[in-house]
Amino acid sequence: MTLLIGLLFILVQGFFAGAETAYVVANPVRVAHLTRNTKRQEHALELLKRTELLLVLTLIGTNMSVVLSGFFITTYFLDALGESGTIVAIVVGTLGGLIFGEYLPKSFARLTAERFVVTTIDFFNPVSYILRPFARLFRLPQKKERGLERLSLSRPDMLTAIKLGEKIGSIEEKTSPRVANLFSAFDTPLADVMTPWDRVVKITSGTGRKRILEIVAQEGYTRYPVIDRKSGTIKGILGSKDLLKPRVKLYPPFFTNPGIRITELLRTMQARHEHMAVVLDREEKPIGIVTFEDLLEEFVGEIRSEE
Repeated sequence: MTLLIGLLFILVQGFFAGAETAYVVANPVRVAHLTRNTKRQEHALELLKRTELLLVLTLIGTNMSVVLSGFFITTYFLDALGESGTIVAIVVGTLGGLIFGEYLPKSFARLTAERFVVTTIDFFNPVSYILRPFARLFRLPQKKERGLERLSLSRPDMLTAIKLGEKIGSIEEKTSPRVANLFSAFDTPLADVMTPWDRVVKITSGTGRKRILEIVAQEGYTRYPVIDRKSGTIKGILGSKDLLKPRVKLYPPFFTNPGIRITELLRTMQARHEHMAVVLDREEKPIGIVTFEDLLEEFVGEIRSEE
């Protein structure tokens, strides 16, 4: 009987360990959906906000269970085996506590967090009122340190969090790629965004208006670099809409380097109202072009162009 009581307290330890995990990782939106606007929903969402109160509750429950399980298991094996029972009690208590009091309950709670919260809220809600004074003691140092602490996550961590959010339903599947783009785009080199120079549709100086209109109709772009027929240097940028005017005007080209961050280039082009940038290498030779739309698509996904 003594051994059974000790093993029972290991299961109680597992219950509190699982609760700690479930209430931390539970999605409040899913909890609200499962409780369907009942009084339990109000209690569950309130407790999910008060993490310090929950941690106090689970900490007390876990520690009491560990002490009591150790006491009853040790008592049983000392009575049954004498002094050698101490070693057996340590082995049984440690393994039982790790497997059934920590690992399995936390793994199960992580997979069924929202349902775990809904099932146990009727127990934790009244107990939380009793332990609220203890929670205030734990909350005081947190308030002092809160101004000094900042959340620091790497971009891989953020991308992992986005995938997890999509998996548990807090981020919609169609929204997840856009959110991920916001973080992955920071590491995207300009070379992956720009159009290589040999694939750029260029117009040679001296080309007649009729031929230019044919090129525009065939390619469908709104802007074209104009290069000198003899030297191959860039004379300017031609806007397709300007072909409707009696006199065609070339816009001065905006140059950039391949080492610039796309976020910086995006801000610069926005401030200067530039729509196209010509990328130059160290020898100031063009190696590609990038448009404002190309940069924007790295953050928000594909943009439909006007036909």
